[in-house]
Amino acid sequence: MSDTVTLDGEWVSGLEKTVADTKWEDWRSRLPTIFKAPKHIREIDTRAYEPVILALGPYHRAKPDLQAMNQLKWHYLKKFLLRNTVKSLVDYLKQVKALESQARMAYAEELNMSSNDFLQMLLLDACFVVETITFWEQIVQGLEAVQNPIESTSWAPRAVARDMLLLENQLPFFLLRTLFDAAFPYQSGNLPVLVLNFIGRFVRTGNMDIASLSGSPHHLLHIFHSCIIPETERGRNPVVVTGQASSEVPWMPNATLLKEVGVQFKMRVAAKSFLDVTFQNGVMEMTQLIIDRDTSTLFSNLTAFEQCHKGANPVVTAYVLLMKSIIDTAADVQLLKRDKIVIGAWGHSKEVANLFHDLVTDKVFDSSWRPPSIFSDVTKYYDSNRHRATHFNTRRAFISLFSVTLVLTLFTIVSYFWPPK
Repeated sequence: MSDTVTLDGEWVSGLEKTVADTKWEDWRSRLPTIFKAPKHIREIDTRAYEPVILALGPYHRAKPDLQAMNQLKWHYLKKFLLRNTVKSLVDYLKQVKALESQARMAYAEELNMSSNDFLQMLLLDACFVVETITFWEQIVQGLEAVQNPIESTSWAPRAVARDMLLLENQLPFFLLRTLFDAAFPYQSGNLPVLVLNFIGRFVRTGNMDIASLSGSPHHLLHIFHSCIIPETERGRNPVVVTGQASSEVPWMPNATLLKEVGVQFKMRVAAKSFLDVTFQNGVMEMTQLIIDRDTSTLFSNLTAFEQCHKGANPVVTAYVLLMKSIIDTAADVQLLKRDKIVIGAWGHSKEVANLFHDLVTDKVFDSSWRPPSIFSDVTKYYDSNRHRATHFNTRRAFISLFSVTLVLTLFTIVSYFWPPK
């Protein structure tokens, strides 16, 4: 039958040429590390991935409301060039040029930027980040303090730190390290420590440990992610965590139900990060979590990073799942507030509950992903104690009903015989 079918020869030739000319991203030789938030995740809360004051890298650089920082970037570049008088602008440009191909491959999307524009962007943005991280404690005085949009307000430094940890606002760390080591040869290799000190100044997350950083970090968000991983999770397979293999979302009773079976919530002190949660003998120890708008942004970008980077350990996603389980209603939030596990004035209790629900919406889990064992441990404890709690509550209700009935009966008897007739 196919012999009797005729096709447009010119059209077929065009298709054959298209197939022959199609190449599988021949410019890429390694996996990307800097991503855009997937559309299905971004749509849940677009603001969580948008910089408010500072654009770094190619994804947000053209937005009109972020152009005010560009002049400051030139000022910071001028200051950067004074750090090592042996190095000139040309020397740094040559270093960036040598890393151009590797830097382009760091981004998930192919960038339609000329070589000169790309190099200028990388140098300006990278020098700005290095200067900001290295001298964030420096007191700025005089005219610069007035004209510098970061120093002229109290909110701007925190906004800059927030923007520097956005998924879509990252720069390749190998570029930052190369420029830092060239400008500060006496501090060579010290940049990760300075990065962590800078982040710790603005992000309230516990006692982060640089020792947990292994291998070559991809960018600032990756450094932060690596340094909040609990000791129990370090060195594990990045996809396989603990527990039984399952692609299903694990379940855990909410805080109200857990309280009914005797579970106690205790604030953990001196924890490495908010991810440090333990459960033993009916006691769940959790690091105090301060809820504000930046908390939502940080969680959104950390979980999006775990979704985009297949090699990332999904510890933050697991934590968000845990919080979504135990915070099911506004009553659960109030309960955890009373135990000082959750604090902060951001939103109403119902909004806090919705926060964690939204953070796990449309998240995809690898079929080999294994939920942390705390899910099964808590569920087993709940199942083994809820019948006892039900029996106790039934008995307590019976005693209460009996007591009320007895009081009413005595009251009736006394009312009948009193006053004496």
